[in-house]
This record gives sequence, structure tokens and C-alpha cells, in this order.
Amino acid sequence: MTLRASGVILRSLRGRILLAALLWSLGLFVMLNHVVYKVMVALLPGLRQSQMILFGLTGSSLMLAALWLLASALRRVDAVRSGVASLRSGEGKRLDAGGLAELEPLVRDMNSLLDHRERVVRRALATAGDLAHGLKTPLAIVAQEAERLEATSESECGVTLREQVERMRRQVDYHLARARASASGTPYGAHVELRPVAERLVRTMDRLHAGKGHAFAIDIPESCTVRCETEDLEEMLGNILDNACKWARSAVTISASRIAADAVRTPSGVTITVEDDGPGIDPAIRDRVLQRGVRADEASPGSGLGLAIVADLADLYGGSVTLEAAPRGGLRVQLMLPPGAV
Repeated sequence: MTLRASGVILRSLRGRILLAALLWSLGLFVMLNHVVYKVMVALLPGLRQSQMILFGLTGSSLMLAALWLLASALRRVDAVRSGVASLRSGEGKRLDAGGLAELEPLVRDMNSLLDHRERVVRRALATAGDLAHGLKTPLAIVAQEAERLEATSESECGVTLREQVERMRRQVDYHLARARASASGTPYGAHVELRPVAERLVRTMDRLHAGKGHAFAIDIPESCTVRCETEDLEEMLGNILDNACKWARSAVTISASRIAADAVRTPSGVTITVEDDGPGIDPAIRDRVLQRGVRADEASPGSGLGLAIVADLADLYGGSVTLEAAPRGGLRVQLMLPPGAV
């Protein structure tokens, strides 16, 4: 067998299994001969002991070589499976065939598909960004006209116009957030530390709602990370905090904890909890304010804005959002996201 032919066989999963089976059979044959030889030694003491040992070592070596070939082939398959898992977790971006000829076409097609998806997403994001940029100036002009009308005798018309402009802005922000999350939520999400983002957003909310004098409390471990793009985490957490600040009477708290995977609650994740002491939301409409396209401020006077965007973004990252009654009577929003690197 030539060196090139040997290389082709070793690069093939089928070749490794066949060669391993051949070596195992040869080893078993030699071991059987060893047993027969041992019986012959007992019957014919003239046979040398060294010959019997040589038979045993040869058979054992062939069988061990067969086991090594099988184990190495399976390790290559496990490596590809681990590569798929790393793609799903956001830690990897490409697959490696591991030197097995049967897997190379599959891995090559998968990598080509990933490249195509990345190009399509980049074009879609660029188009969405261009559209949003093109709408900003017209919306700003219409908003100015609405303010001018509000100051005249046609104030009712101005109010209606301003409300529609705000609605259009929310729709633009909503669909841009969805496009961005579709690109980054799976499987290429980054790992971002939660506490610095929360502290930055709290400072922003403190300035935006300065007249209310809210007390903010942050209880997030320093090493707590989530698998999410920074911009999307700011979008979700910012909407939740802004909603809490609008309706809180005096205090807003934000905390986070890691949930371990078990038989009941899988997979593991990080739960971010935001609570306020405001009027809360009627339990009958909590599910409605998380639905796509439902304006929360139209559903209930105390429900705030942006929760539908939060739910949609969380879902694209494999997370979830739940609304509950806070211990102080307000709203408790729990945002669950996949954990980041430890």
C-alpha cells in the first residue's frame, strides 16, 4: 500500500472503520493462534517461550491499533458536533471537517450557507438603515409642523399629527431592532457584561426623569454576562427601565441572577429583574402588552411603552419576558437571556 493510498484511507471515516475492523480481525486471529500455541506448548514442551510471548504481543498490538483508529475517527466526528454547538452558542463562526473526507462536503456547504446568510443580513441591515435615515428628516419636519399647529387655533389637528409621527417613529425603531436582532441574536451573539450596561442606562434614566427624584438600586454581580449584542441589550433593558421610571412613584430596582440548567428548567440562563412601586398592570392584559404590534399605552394607562419590542428581541435570542406583580405593588419585569462566557 502506497503512502498516498494510506493517507486517503486515514482521511476517510469509512476507511478508518474498515481498517480498524481489519486490524481487530488480524489481532483476534493472532490471539486465537496464541491460545492454540499455548495449548501446543502444554502438549509439546519443546516450543520456545519467546515465540508464545511474541504471538501475544503481536495480537494485542493489532487490537490496540484498531481501537485507536476507531477512537480517533469518532473524536473527529465529535469535533464537528462541538463546532456546531459553538455556532449555536455564538462562540464560533465556521465549521471544521476535522480531516475526514466524508464530512468535508457537508462542512463546506454549511460554511458557504453561513457566508451567504451573513452577506444577506448585511445587505438587509444596510437597506433598513438607509430607509430609517431617509425617514428621519421628513418625520422631523412633520413633527415641527405639528408643534406649530398646536400653538395655533388648529391645536387638535396638531396633536393628532404629533401622535401619528410618534407612532411612525416607534414603528421604525421597532423594525430596526428586529432586523438587528435577527442578524446578531442567533448564532453570532456577543458576550457582554450586564452591570456596566445597567449602570450606564440608570444614569441616562436618572437624567431623563430627573424631576421625579426616583431612587435606583442595582444588584448585579460583577461577573454576570449574557449572550447578546450590546446594542440589543441596551434596547431591551432601556425600554424596561424607561417604562418603570414613567410609572414608579419613588423607586426602581434592577437585579440579576444566573439560573442553572436542570431537568425542569432548561437551558441555563440569566434572569434580569426590574421592579417599580407604581400602579402596575392589570393581570388580564399582561400578555397583550407583550404581543407584536400592540401598543401598551393603548392597552392600559399604566403599562408604558416598548415591552413588545423587548419580547420580540428576547425571543430572537432564545430568551423570554414575563410580567408579574412586584412586592411593592408595582410591576416586576423578568427578562431571561442566554448566559455569556463565565
